[in-house]
Amino acid sequence: MDNHHTDHGLTDPRRAVHQMHALVELLDDGVVVLRKDGYIKYVNAAAMRIVGLGPEHKAADFARWTAALPIYDADGEPVPPQLRPVAQLFRTGVTFSRRVNGTELPNGERKWMVASGRLLNPDAPGDLDMLFSFSDITAERAEVDRLVHKVNHDPLTGLPNRGFVLRRIAEALAATDGRLRAVLFIDLDDLKTTNDTLGHDAGDDLLRAAGARLRQAVGPADVVGRHGGDEFVVLIFGAETQGEIDSLVDRLRLRLAEPVVLADTTTPIRASVGLVEVHRDDERTAEDILRDADRTMYAAKRGGRGDWCLERVRRGGRGPWPPRC
Repeated sequence: MDNHHTDHGLTDPRRAVHQMHALVELLDDGVVVLRKDGYIKYVNAAAMRIVGLGPEHKAADFARWTAALPIYDADGEPVPPQLRPVAQLFRTGVTFSRRVNGTELPNGERKWMVASGRLLNPDAPGDLDMLFSFSDITAERAEVDRLVHKVNHDPLTGLPNRGFVLRRIAEALAATDGRLRAVLFIDLDDLKTTNDTLGHDAGDDLLRAAGARLRQAVGPADVVGRHGGDEFVVLIFGAETQGEIDSLVDRLRLRLAEPVVLADTTTPIRASVGLVEVHRDDERTAEDILRDADRTMYAAKRGGRGDWCLERVRRGGRGPWPPRC
Protein backbone atom coordinates (compact mmCIF):
# COMPACT_ATOMS: atom_id res chain seq x y z
CA MET A 1 0.00 0.00 0.00
CA ASP A 2 2.84 2.40 0.88
CA ASN A 3 4.57 1.61 -2.44
CA HIS A 4 1.37 2.44 -4.27
CA HIS A 5 1.35 5.93 -2.72
CA THR A 6 5.04 6.47 -3.41
CA ASP A 7 4.61 5.72 -7.09
CA HIS A 8 1.68 8.09 -7.41
CA GLY A 9 2.50 11.14 -9.57
CA LEU A 10 1.52 13.67 -6.86
CA THR A 11 4.99 13.40 -5.31
CA ASP A 12 6.93 13.45 -8.58
CA PRO A 13 9.04 16.70 -8.67
CA ARG A 14 8.63 16.91 -12.42
CA ARG A 15 4.88 16.73 -12.05
CA ALA A 16 5.00 19.49 -9.42
CA VAL A 17 7.02 21.72 -11.75
CA HIS A 18 4.58 21.01 -14.56
CA GLN A 19 1.65 21.96 -12.33
CA MET A 20 3.41 25.15 -11.26
CA HIS A 21 4.02 26.14 -14.88
CA ALA A 22 0.38 25.43 -15.69
CA LEU A 23 -0.72 27.75 -12.88
CA VAL A 24 1.71 30.51 -13.84
CA GLU A 25 0.40 30.36 -17.41
CA LEU A 26 -3.02 31.34 -16.06
CA LEU A 27 -1.72 34.55 -14.49
CA ASP A 28 -2.37 38.00 -15.95
CA ASP A 29 1.06 39.08 -14.65
CA GLY A 30 4.18 38.45 -16.70
CA VAL A 31 6.67 36.03 -15.14
CA VAL A 32 10.21 35.51 -16.39
CA VAL A 33 13.11 33.45 -15.05
CA LEU A 34 16.46 34.34 -16.61
CA ARG A 35 20.17 33.82 -16.18
CA LYS A 36 22.74 36.56 -15.83
CA ASP A 37 23.85 36.02 -19.43
CA GLY A 38 20.34 36.92 -20.59
CA TYR A 39 19.24 33.38 -21.39
CA ILE A 40 15.52 32.99 -20.68
CA LYS A 41 14.84 29.81 -18.72
CA TYR A 42 11.11 30.43 -18.52
CA VAL A 43 8.63 33.05 -19.71
CA ASN A 44 4.86 32.82 -19.43
CA ALA A 45 2.26 33.80 -22.02
CA ALA A 46 1.27 36.99 -20.17
CA ALA A 47 4.85 38.31 -20.31
CA MET A 48 4.95 37.71 -24.06
CA ARG A 49 1.61 39.40 -24.57
CA ILE A 50 2.44 42.48 -22.46
CA VAL A 51 5.55 43.28 -24.53
CA GLY A 52 3.74 42.71 -27.82
CA LEU A 53 4.75 39.16 -28.71
CA GLY A 54 2.32 36.45 -29.81
CA PRO A 55 2.07 32.72 -29.03
CA GLU A 56 4.19 31.93 -32.08
CA HIS A 57 7.23 33.55 -30.46
CA LYS A 58 9.72 31.74 -28.25
CA ALA A 59 11.71 32.65 -25.14
CA ALA A 60 14.69 33.70 -27.25
CA ASP A 61 12.45 36.15 -29.12
CA PHE A 62 11.43 37.68 -25.78
CA ALA A 63 15.09 38.19 -24.82
CA ARG A 64 16.04 39.87 -28.11
CA TRP A 65 12.85 41.94 -28.25
CA THR A 66 12.99 43.36 -24.73
CA ALA A 67 16.75 44.03 -24.80
CA ALA A 68 16.20 46.50 -27.66
CA LEU A 69 13.29 48.36 -26.02
CA PRO A 70 13.98 51.72 -24.33
CA ILE A 71 13.17 51.97 -20.62
CA TYR A 72 11.75 55.05 -18.85
CA ASP A 73 11.43 55.85 -15.17
CA ALA A 74 8.16 56.84 -13.50
CA ASP A 75 8.67 60.47 -14.60
CA GLY A 76 9.16 59.46 -18.24
CA GLU A 77 12.93 60.05 -18.26
CA PRO A 78 15.13 57.52 -20.15
CA VAL A 79 16.89 54.95 -17.94
CA PRO A 80 20.55 54.31 -18.91
CA PRO A 81 21.50 50.66 -19.59
CA GLN A 82 23.41 50.19 -16.33
CA LEU A 83 20.38 51.34 -14.31
CA ARG A 84 17.80 49.13 -15.99
CA PRO A 85 16.05 46.98 -13.33
CA VAL A 86 17.44 43.63 -14.49
CA ALA A 87 21.00 44.94 -14.82
CA GLN A 88 20.84 46.52 -11.36
CA LEU A 89 19.55 43.34 -9.74
CA PHE A 90 22.29 41.18 -11.23
CA ARG A 91 24.93 43.75 -10.28
CA THR A 92 23.80 44.40 -6.70
CA GLY A 93 21.69 41.37 -5.78
CA VAL A 94 19.23 43.74 -4.10
CA THR A 95 15.58 42.80 -4.49
CA PHE A 96 13.25 45.45 -5.94
CA SER A 97 9.48 45.58 -5.59
CA ARG A 98 6.65 47.45 -7.29
CA ARG A 99 8.97 49.59 -9.41
CA VAL A 100 7.19 51.61 -12.10
CA ASN A 101 8.84 51.75 -15.51
CA GLY A 102 7.69 52.52 -19.02
CA THR A 103 8.80 51.17 -22.36
CA GLU A 104 8.04 52.06 -25.95
CA LEU A 105 7.11 49.25 -28.31
CA PRO A 106 8.28 49.35 -31.95
CA ASN A 107 4.75 50.32 -33.04
CA GLY A 108 5.06 53.53 -30.96
CA GLU A 109 2.80 52.38 -28.13
CA ARG A 110 4.00 53.44 -24.67
CA LYS A 111 3.51 50.69 -22.09
CA TRP A 112 3.71 51.22 -18.34
CA MET A 113 4.48 48.36 -15.99
CA VAL A 114 4.98 47.79 -12.29
CA ALA A 115 7.67 45.19 -11.73
CA SER A 116 9.38 43.19 -8.98
CA GLY A 117 12.55 41.13 -9.14
CA ARG A 118 14.70 38.96 -6.91
CA LEU A 119 17.48 36.40 -7.15
CA LEU A 120 16.06 32.92 -6.78
CA ASN A 121 19.01 31.62 -4.74
CA PRO A 122 20.88 34.63 -3.34
CA ASP A 123 22.88 32.46 -0.92
CA ALA A 124 23.97 29.88 -3.50
CA PRO A 125 27.40 30.69 -5.00
CA GLY A 126 27.29 30.95 -8.76
CA ASP A 127 23.50 30.63 -8.97
CA LEU A 128 22.31 33.98 -10.30
CA ASP A 129 18.95 33.02 -11.79
CA MET A 130 16.46 35.84 -11.39
CA LEU A 131 12.68 35.84 -11.04
CA PHE A 132 11.12 38.87 -12.68
CA SER A 133 7.38 39.61 -12.54
CA PHE A 134 5.47 42.55 -13.94
CA SER A 135 1.95 43.86 -14.55
CA ASP A 136 0.61 46.08 -17.31
CA ILE A 137 -0.64 49.33 -15.72
CA THR A 138 -0.89 51.36 -18.94
CA ALA A 139 -4.62 51.99 -18.54
CA GLU A 140 -4.26 53.00 -14.89
CA ARG A 141 -1.34 55.30 -15.75
CA ALA A 142 -3.37 56.97 -18.50
CA GLU A 143 -6.19 57.66 -16.04
CA VAL A 144 -3.78 59.13 -13.48
CA ASP A 145 -2.18 61.31 -16.18
CA ARG A 146 -5.64 62.49 -17.24
CA LEU A 147 -6.55 63.45 -13.67
CA VAL A 148 -3.19 65.19 -13.07
CA HIS A 149 -3.62 67.14 -16.31
CA LYS A 150 -7.15 68.11 -15.29
CA VAL A 151 -5.96 69.39 -11.91
CA ASN A 152 -3.12 71.42 -13.43
CA HIS A 153 -4.74 72.82 -16.57
CA ASP A 154 -7.50 75.23 -17.50
CA PRO A 155 -10.37 73.34 -19.17
CA LEU A 156 -11.24 76.15 -21.62
CA THR A 157 -7.82 76.92 -23.12
CA GLY A 158 -5.92 73.75 -22.18
CA LEU A 159 -3.14 75.92 -20.72
CA PRO A 160 -1.53 75.39 -17.29
CA ASN A 161 -3.55 77.01 -14.51
CA ARG A 162 -2.49 79.41 -11.74
CA GLY A 163 -1.45 76.64 -9.35
CA PHE A 164 0.80 75.04 -11.96
CA VAL A 165 2.35 78.41 -12.85
CA LEU A 166 3.15 79.18 -9.20
CA ARG A 167 4.77 75.77 -8.71
CA ARG A 168 6.82 76.22 -11.87
CA ILE A 169 8.08 79.62 -10.68
CA ALA A 170 8.97 78.15 -7.26
CA GLU A 171 10.82 75.25 -8.92
CA ALA A 172 12.74 77.67 -11.12
CA LEU A 173 13.75 79.82 -8.15
CA ALA A 174 15.11 76.73 -6.37
CA ALA A 175 16.92 75.33 -9.42
CA THR A 176 20.50 76.03 -10.44
CA ASP A 177 19.87 75.67 -14.18
CA GLY A 178 17.03 76.44 -16.59
CA ARG A 179 16.85 79.88 -15.04
CA LEU A 180 13.65 81.91 -15.12
CA ARG A 181 14.39 85.28 -16.74
CA ALA A 182 11.09 87.16 -16.71
CA VAL A 183 7.38 86.90 -15.92
CA LEU A 184 4.68 88.60 -17.98
CA PHE A 185 1.18 89.24 -16.63
CA ILE A 186 -1.32 89.81 -19.45
CA ASP A 187 -4.86 91.12 -19.10
CA LEU A 188 -7.20 91.19 -22.11
CA ASP A 189 -8.86 94.59 -22.24
CA ASP A 190 -12.05 93.86 -24.14
CA LEU A 191 -13.34 90.49 -22.91
CA LYS A 192 -16.35 92.02 -21.11
CA THR A 193 -17.27 94.04 -24.20
CA THR A 194 -17.01 90.92 -26.36
CA ASN A 195 -19.21 88.94 -23.95
CA ASP A 196 -21.80 91.74 -23.82
CA THR A 197 -21.98 92.40 -27.57
CA LEU A 198 -21.22 89.02 -29.17
CA GLY A 199 -22.08 86.57 -26.41
CA HIS A 200 -20.11 84.38 -24.02
CA ASP A 201 -19.31 81.80 -26.70
CA ALA A 202 -17.47 84.52 -28.59
CA GLY A 203 -15.74 85.51 -25.37
CA ASP A 204 -14.58 81.91 -24.91
CA ASP A 205 -13.30 81.90 -28.49
CA LEU A 206 -11.38 85.09 -27.74
CA LEU A 207 -9.73 83.48 -24.70
CA ARG A 208 -8.83 80.36 -26.65
CA ALA A 209 -7.39 82.42 -29.52
CA ALA A 210 -5.33 84.57 -27.14
CA GLY A 211 -3.95 81.53 -25.34
CA ALA A 212 -3.03 79.79 -28.58
CA ARG A 213 -1.29 82.87 -29.97
CA LEU A 214 0.74 83.36 -26.80
CA ARG A 215 1.80 79.73 -26.88
CA GLN A 216 2.80 79.99 -30.55
CA ALA A 217 4.90 83.10 -29.94
CA VAL A 218 7.13 81.74 -27.16
CA GLY A 219 9.84 79.09 -27.19
CA PRO A 220 9.55 75.43 -26.13
CA ALA A 221 11.16 76.11 -22.74
CA ASP A 222 8.73 78.93 -21.90
CA VAL A 223 5.41 78.48 -20.09
CA VAL A 224 2.08 80.09 -20.95
CA GLY A 225 -0.68 79.76 -18.36
CA ARG A 226 -4.16 81.10 -17.75
CA HIS A 227 -4.24 82.89 -14.41
CA GLY A 228 -8.02 83.11 -14.44
CA GLY A 229 -10.77 85.16 -16.08
CA ASP A 230 -9.18 87.28 -18.81
CA GLU A 231 -5.64 87.06 -17.39
CA PHE A 232 -2.66 85.08 -18.69
CA VAL A 233 0.89 84.58 -17.42
CA VAL A 234 4.03 83.91 -19.48
CA LEU A 235 7.23 82.56 -17.90
CA ILE A 236 10.29 83.28 -20.03
CA PHE A 237 13.08 80.71 -19.69
CA GLY A 238 14.67 80.49 -23.12
CA ALA A 239 15.96 84.09 -23.47
CA GLU A 240 19.58 84.62 -22.40
CA THR A 241 20.06 88.36 -22.96
CA GLN A 242 18.03 91.52 -22.50
CA GLY A 243 17.82 91.80 -26.29
CA GLU A 244 16.31 88.33 -26.55
CA ILE A 245 13.73 89.19 -23.91
CA ASP A 246 12.83 92.37 -25.79
CA SER A 247 12.52 90.44 -29.07
CA LEU A 248 10.22 87.88 -27.45
CA VAL A 249 8.06 90.62 -25.94
CA ASP A 250 7.76 92.32 -29.35
CA ARG A 251 6.83 88.97 -30.92
CA LEU A 252 4.15 88.41 -28.29
CA ARG A 253 2.76 91.90 -28.78
CA LEU A 254 2.54 91.57 -32.59
CA ARG A 255 1.08 88.05 -32.48
CA LEU A 256 -1.55 88.96 -29.92
CA ALA A 257 -2.53 92.14 -31.79
CA GLU A 258 -3.56 90.28 -34.95
CA PRO A 259 -7.36 90.47 -35.44
CA VAL A 260 -9.46 87.41 -34.64
CA VAL A 261 -12.78 86.41 -36.23
CA LEU A 262 -15.53 86.15 -33.60
CA ALA A 263 -19.18 85.55 -34.52
CA ASP A 264 -18.52 86.68 -38.12
CA THR A 265 -16.89 89.87 -36.82
CA THR A 266 -13.18 90.70 -37.08
CA THR A 267 -11.94 91.98 -33.72
CA PRO A 268 -8.44 92.95 -32.56
CA ILE A 269 -7.10 91.50 -29.32
CA ARG A 270 -6.00 94.32 -27.03
CA ALA A 271 -4.15 93.67 -23.80
CA SER A 272 -2.39 95.40 -20.91
CA VAL A 273 0.85 93.68 -20.00
CA GLY A 274 3.25 93.91 -17.09
CA LEU A 275 6.76 92.44 -17.21
CA VAL A 276 8.98 91.69 -14.24
CA GLU A 277 12.55 90.49 -14.66
CA VAL A 278 13.84 87.76 -12.34
CA HIS A 279 17.50 87.76 -11.34
CA ARG A 280 19.65 84.84 -10.24
CA ASP A 281 19.89 86.22 -6.69
CA ASP A 282 16.19 87.13 -6.52
CA GLU A 283 14.88 86.66 -2.97
CA ARG A 284 11.17 86.94 -3.74
CA THR A 285 8.77 84.02 -3.51
CA ALA A 286 6.70 82.79 -6.46
CA GLU A 287 3.67 84.63 -5.03
CA ASP A 288 5.73 87.83 -4.70
CA ILE A 289 6.88 87.68 -8.31
CA LEU A 290 3.41 87.00 -9.67
CA ARG A 291 1.98 89.82 -7.54
CA ASP A 292 4.65 92.25 -8.79
CA ALA A 293 3.90 91.28 -12.41
CA ASP A 294 0.18 91.78 -11.73
CA ARG A 295 0.90 95.22 -10.26
CA THR A 296 2.92 96.30 -13.30
CA MET A 297 0.10 95.14 -15.53
CA TYR A 298 -2.31 97.44 -13.68
CA ALA A 299 0.21 100.27 -14.07
CA ALA A 300 0.10 99.61 -17.80
CA LYS A 301 -3.70 99.60 -17.76
CA ARG A 302 -3.78 102.95 -15.93
CA GLY A 303 -1.37 104.34 -18.52
CA GLY A 304 -3.75 103.48 -21.35
CA ARG A 305 -5.14 100.21 -22.60
CA GLY A 306 -2.90 98.22 -24.85
CA ASP A 307 0.32 99.51 -23.20
CA TRP A 308 3.19 97.36 -22.00
CA CYS A 309 4.82 98.09 -18.66
CA LEU A 310 8.34 96.99 -17.64
CA GLU A 311 9.56 96.69 -14.07
CA ARG A 312 13.15 95.82 -13.19
CA VAL A 313 14.18 94.40 -9.84
CA ARG A 314 17.14 95.56 -7.82
CA ARG A 315 19.92 93.07 -7.20
CA GLY A 316 19.47 91.08 -4.02
CA GLY A 317 15.69 91.29 -4.19
CA ARG A 318 15.57 94.56 -2.16
CA GLY A 319 12.49 95.77 -3.93
CA PRO A 320 11.40 96.98 -7.35
CA TRP A 321 12.41 100.07 -9.18
CA PRO A 322 9.47 102.32 -10.08
CA PRO A 323 7.64 100.89 -13.13
CA ARG A 324 8.56 102.29 -16.54
CA CYS A 325 5.48 102.32 -18.78
